[in-house]
Formats: sequence, C-alpha cells, structure tokens
Amino acid sequence: CALPIYYQQRYGIQMEVIRNIPSLKKPASKRLDYGGRKIILYQGALNIGRGLEWVIDAMPQIQNAVLVIIGSGDIEYQLRKIVIDKQLTNRVFFIGRVPGDELYKYTSSASLGLCLLESIGLSYYYALPNRVFDYLHAGVPILATDFPEIRNIVANYNTGLLIKKYDPTYLASIITNLLDNKMDTTHFATIANELCWERETEKLNNIIATKL
Repeated sequence: CALPIYYQQRYGIQMEVIRNIPSLKKPASKRLDYGGRKIILYQGALNIGRGLEWVIDAMPQIQNAVLVIIGSGDIEYQLRKIVIDKQLTNRVFFIGRVPGDELYKYTSSASLGLCLLESIGLSYYYALPNRVFDYLHAGVPILATDFPEIRNIVANYNTGLLIKKYDPTYLASIITNLLDNKMDTTHFATIANELCWERETEKLNNIIATKL
C-alpha cells in the first residue's frame, strides 16, 4: 500500500490501513435491463474528476450498450445537459441514489464497471474507491485509471483493465473490446473472500489488540 509509505516519508509516522470494503454477499437477482443491451456502469458521487464526461463523449462510438450512472452530486445537471446536447438520452441513463442494501442488485446487472479518475490531487491519485471492490464482489470487470492503489488491486488480482488515455475514439475501442470479449471472472468469488470487510475486521481487531 503506497499511502502509508507516503505519510511515513513526509511526516515520519507509522500508519496502518483499514479499507472500507464490502461484506460478503449472496448472489442476487439483477435489477437492470435495457432490452438486452450491455450495461456500462458507474456508481458513486457525480463530482468533478470522475471521468464521466470522457465516457459520455465515447458513447456514440460504442454499439449495443448503454451507460448507466448511479448516484448524485455537484455535476449531475452538467452531465445531464451534455447527454441531452449530444442526443444520447436513449443511451445514457441516470438512476439517482440507490439504497445501500439494494445497490448490489444494480451492480450485478453490469457488463463493465467504471472507475476513471483525473489526477487533480493526491486524494484522487492515491484513492481506492469502494466501487473497485463493489464490482469485484458482483463479478463485474472494471475499467480503471492506472493510479497506484487501484493498480494494486486491478493488476495484482486481474479484475479488469487499467488505462492512461481517455480520448473518445480510444476509450470507445477499449470499452467495445471489453464488452465483445468478456473477461473470465470465475476467480472473482475467490478474491472476494480475501478482499472483504470480514477480513478487514480481523485486521482491525489485531491492531486494537496490539495497542491495548
């Protein structure tokens, strides 16, 4: 984990990391269906730097798929306007907020999950968003930005593809290839048993025990 090393070098302090990642879940029925079209999914806050504009710009070049956006935030109105201006209202769908105990059913419906971030600060550069693990637990491959903590999961556990380029034509070709050539996800369940809140709880308890 790169972040504790950064804090140690900068401030001379030792840190432990407990990741806020999902608990194990039973298989769920899928909640979303868009006439059999494949679902490209983003879930999370709709804020600056989440790469949603990049994917919307790429959608005209992606066939037989829809972009589904779950969540709300500061740039939701801006994103909706872009979709209207580009005449993509039949290709890009805004779901809004979803109850936490229902979200897994939505996530499980996707063919591809998105976690594309801009390098607009260290908090983004060292980010490890919950959706990286949500997609994993739902058996959904991820297309993600090649930042250190995200790379540690996606590359080490082979849960998707990392990229550094985001122009519409390139992004459309990458997404199309991922949709047309479905990634083998049979190992995701085994990884989920390792990367889950139950394991993080054990680590947290051990840290507390050593400090008492």
